[in-house]
Formats: sequence, structure tokens, C-alpha cells
Amino acid sequence: MDEVKKRAPMSVLSINCADCDAVVETRSRRRLYCDSCKNARKMASDAAYRADNKSPPRRYLCERCGVEGECNGRATHKFCEECKVIVRRERGRHQDATRRPRTIIGFIVSCEGCGDGFERKHASQVLCKPCAKKAGAERSKTWVVDNRDKVRASAKRYNDAKRSTPKGHLEWTMRAAVRRAIGGSLKAGKRTFDILGYTVDELKDHLERQFTEGMSWDNYGDWHIDHIRPLASFEYSTPECLQFKMAWCLSNLQPLWGSENMSKGAKFQLVA
Repeated sequence: MDEVKKRAPMSVLSINCADCDAVVETRSRRRLYCDSCKNARKMASDAAYRADNKSPPRRYLCERCGVEGECNGRATHKFCEECKVIVRRERGRHQDATRRPRTIIGFIVSCEGCGDGFERKHASQVLCKPCAKKAGAERSKTWVVDNRDKVRASAKRYNDAKRSTPKGHLEWTMRAAVRRAIGGSLKAGKRTFDILGYTVDELKDHLERQFTEGMSWDNYGDWHIDHIRPLASFEYSTPECLQFKMAWCLSNLQPLWGSENMSKGAKFQLVA
């Protein structure tokens, strides 16, 4: 291949600015102005363009006093200059009257719910921890009431997903069978309790011995059959698994009020 000829570097030229006659070094033969004059010309050109394309003044009526005035360009005015000062002053007074006083983080303040003092953790905190928890629960209840369809759809998706696994399907079957048996239904099926290794009467006697004040078979549903060690901590897929027998044995079952059972969730700590 023929060697590519390298382009010779352009020489540096010295020119005189057409406006101020200052000497400028450049490589372009078309340059006419120094940097300062070039910027000044651009600013003058922009100003001339804005002046030529300026929107005509528009008329407006002051919303406070009704006086007619003019505003330039695209600006919008609601008040004349005199009323503008008065309106700003009135708005400032209103904001001062309605603005929540500035708070200092870390200081002891009074709870707006119960009036007790508590240490503020952030500037927007106005409730102590118990009152905030109660207010959150009330908001959640209100949301559930207002969005029943969403709650039902979400619960259905959760239950369907859980029952799609061998463990989830087995848990659902056992819970339903035990619930029907305690309710006196003959459809509970003998096979369920053959799998569990005890009878319905033995289960009821075991639970009844642990009843606390207010519990009875008449209000079953207000209290639940709780697994002392939660089912979530076991791993099984068939009734023959040892973990299944440990999860559903009588010693792992107790009666517990519904609110306590729901707050307990799947919390469990293995003892070494």
C-alpha cells in the first residue's frame, strides 16, 4: 500500500480584531473578532432578537381592587403592584397563624393523642409509639373496610399459592378436618385422625385442660388452636414425615386467643 500522506499542521496566524484592533492568534483564516468582541456581538444579537420578537403587552384586571393594568410578554398578573404588596403581607400572616411551630428533634414533647411526654425522633412525629401504633391500626381497619374486594383478591391469591405446594395443601386439609371435627361435623373423616394418631375427644380434652378465663367450645373461633412451634418452622410434604408428626402432635397444640395468635405469627426461637 502507498503510504498515507500526513496533513501538514496549520500555521498560526496573527490577525487584528475588526472591532477593537487587538492582536489575536488563530489557525482559522475566517476569524474576525477576539473572544471579548465575539461575546459582546452575540449578546447584542440576542437582545435585538428578543426585542423584535417581544409579545405585545396584555391587559388585566386586578382581582382585589379591579383596576386595569398591563403586563409585558407572557407574564400573568392577578394583582396590581399596590395590591400585590398587601396580598403578600396577608398571606404571610395566614401562614404564620396556621404553620405548625418548629420542633426540635430529641426534645421531650407532648403526644397529641394521649398528652404524655415522649422524645421526638423526627420533626413530623406528633404521637408517642403506643398512640402511633393504635392510629396505624385504625387506618388499616378503615382501608380494609373501604377495599374489601382488593383484600379478598389478595387473600385468594395467597391461599391459592400456598395450597399449590405439597406442604400447604396438607396443612389446609388438616386444618379444615380438625375444624369440622371440633364443630361436630360427621364429614371430618376418620382417616384424618388416624393420620394424627389421636381422636377428636383426646384433642378436645387436651385443649380444654389449657382453657384460660373466657374460653369455651361455644366461642371457638374467638380463640384458635395454636401450634406452639409454628408450622412454618417445620419441613414436610407427606403425613409420614417425622416433622409432620412433631408439628401436629398434642404437645404442640394449645388454645390461644385469636388476637394473640395473629400477633404471634410464625415467630419461634429454638432452644439450644
